[in-house]
Amino acid sequence: MGAAENFDLFGIDELDSVVPLAMPVGFNEEDSLDDKIAATVGAIKAQMSAGKHIVVACSFGKDSSVLLSLAIQAMEELVAETGTAPKMFVITSNTLLENPLMDNYSLSEAAKVRAYAKAKNLPIEMRIATPNTSNNYLVNLIGGRLIASTPDAGRKCTVMMKIQPIERLKKRLAKEMGYSKKEARDKFVTLIGKRYSESENRGRGMRASGERPDVPVKMVRDKQGKAYEWVMSPIAHWSLDDVYYLIAYVRNDMITTYSDFEQLVEIYRTANEGQCMINVYAKGKPASSGCGSRTGCHICLAVKDDYSMEAMLRDDQYAWMRPLNEFRNYIQRNHFRIDKRNWLARTVNEDGTITLAPNSYAPGFCLDLLRYALTIDADERRAAARLGIAPRFQLLRLKDIIAIDFLWSRYGYQHALMACHTANEVDNGKRWPIPAADPNESYPTSLPSIRKVTLPFGDREYGHFAVGFMDVLAAVTDTLDPFAVPTGDEFDVDEEGAELFWGFELENALERYGPVDDDGTRRDGEFSPSNGAHYFLRMGTVSLFKGSEGEFERMMQMSNQIHRHGLRDILNDPEALIDKLSQHGDMLPAAGGQFDIEDLIRLSRSQSGKGIIAKEVTV
Repeated sequence: MGAAENFDLFGIDELDSVVPLAMPVGFNEEDSLDDKIAATVGAIKAQMSAGKHIVVACSFGKDSSVLLSLAIQAMEELVAETGTAPKMFVITSNTLLENPLMDNYSLSEAAKVRAYAKAKNLPIEMRIATPNTSNNYLVNLIGGRLIASTPDAGRKCTVMMKIQPIERLKKRLAKEMGYSKKEARDKFVTLIGKRYSESENRGRGMRASGERPDVPVKMVRDKQGKAYEWVMSPIAHWSLDDVYYLIAYVRNDMITTYSDFEQLVEIYRTANEGQCMINVYAKGKPASSGCGSRTGCHICLAVKDDYSMEAMLRDDQYAWMRPLNEFRNYIQRNHFRIDKRNWLARTVNEDGTITLAPNSYAPGFCLDLLRYALTIDADERRAAARLGIAPRFQLLRLKDIIAIDFLWSRYGYQHALMACHTANEVDNGKRWPIPAADPNESYPTSLPSIRKVTLPFGDREYGHFAVGFMDVLAAVTDTLDPFAVPTGDEFDVDEEGAELFWGFELENALERYGPVDDDGTRRDGEFSPSNGAHYFLRMGTVSLFKGSEGEFERMMQMSNQIHRHGLRDILNDPEALIDKLSQHGDMLPAAGGQFDIEDLIRLSRSQSGKGIIAKEVTV
């Protein structure tokens, strides 16, 4: 297929067996830009000529914008020569948490791609991949399912918000084109805008994975070799100067493409206080070190400081984004505080014990995050209304609030429908401003070294069929199958159902199951968190991933156990958990000997009353 030999990501020994020592003219770093343009366009066109559907992965940053312009040029040349070309797909991702300026810019550029393709009669489709409810990062963060990604903790956020949504979109495209899974693997070639010279680590990684600018490489995604895709890096050998000069060509009308790149330059200029790309089209040579800007997710903790957002905020015209930065910084300040973590594991051991260690965010912290996020959204709606414009960003939609409520029910984090109750309070004027950072307080930057403490957890009710998956209300009323729940291809909240619930059923639901009575009295203990989950399933507003019923049963058992033992409000306090769990007389006998509460209290206080850092203890 005019592609490199099969390349196994799991078994490469010699780089020379993948990357040839001598490359054709136009594919070497030292070649002229004109040679590089001609060679790159030719390589992409060759794949189109072979009948391959090109998929351009595009973020509309400088590198991917240049790549997209070259791919469009290749298609234009092929159509001019032959009158036709295989359909090309341009894919970008919207994480739902993008820097608002970048988000609006990307949507604008996507519209330009569609308009250009239509004007030139080119078979190009623009698609935008968004995370589903299961991969909605902020929903999972506030819902207590995961913690923020930090520099030392990997980039699970990228997998959730970008990689998996794009993979799902690719599968959908193949199905739309009528290809089987096997056919699709060899019908599509994905173009990515990575370059060897971006950084030493990037270059090393690209060469280790065998990426090439001239032909696609078969990227194997599993050890069996059954999951793979063809990937090509057409500008891998381009320098930063090359990228800048091609942008300059476009801005000076030397090359015509889908965009004039004016917004692109403005985005980089804004993110770097006017210091980057201003002189891109001037005669002087741009700095090879690059601009260093990042205009990704406004909530990102994978970088220590969001310099681009902070640079923007120094310009008064972008002050409306300040709450987003404050929200991000609040999470960062509290991320490693162990009193903001849930200390109870999510799995009960076979002997009925459970492990104490700081893991996900604590219920109180999650509730605070929801309050701040909803307040930010409400304030933005009000500010936009005063300006006569649409809101410039939105952190949480109605379906996201319901998803958070469902997750809180799943984990026993809050009273039933607490998220909906909170959103309703905000709708009625209540606000929770984000606390300012204390300049005299130092915030932890890592968790302490902590060893496990194992405590008894299961009792004689734990595991009973009536306190988990079963909808007791449905069983009692004998109107619905108590074990029937809506399922689908993924965990999801029906968008139309969410709107109908909010417009017609919210008041009734809060009156029946909500955390507060009509007179304002809290209903602590009256309803278990699982009541909220069963309610949304009974209404058909929420659907489970098909086949996950067993996992749902397990988590509902834990949720109800947390509720019965009154642990919700002390999940962030290991000493209180130790004391509480030790006082239940109906606990099943724990394996491992006698329960010594004094030893465990002493362990808990070994970190100034804030954690457990000692030898493992089984009780």
